[in-house]
Amino acid sequence: MLLSISERKLQGLTANGEIPCVRIGRLVRYDPRDLALWIDARKTSSVEVAATEAAATLPHANGRV
Repeated sequence: MLLSISERKLQGLTANGEIPCVRIGRLVRYDPRDLALWIDARKTSSVEVAATEAAATLPHANGRV
């Protein structure tokens, strides 16, 4: 299993055009290679996550939090 998400979540991603798929009539197929590339494109490094979290805790320029 590549995605570890529910079938309902997969259907939602597909309906919104957020995930690569091939439609053949009413059938929907997912190429594992396309999914791997899609996953890789959405990965964030721990450095990016830490920077985002740190920025969220800093006070704003107007002194408000």
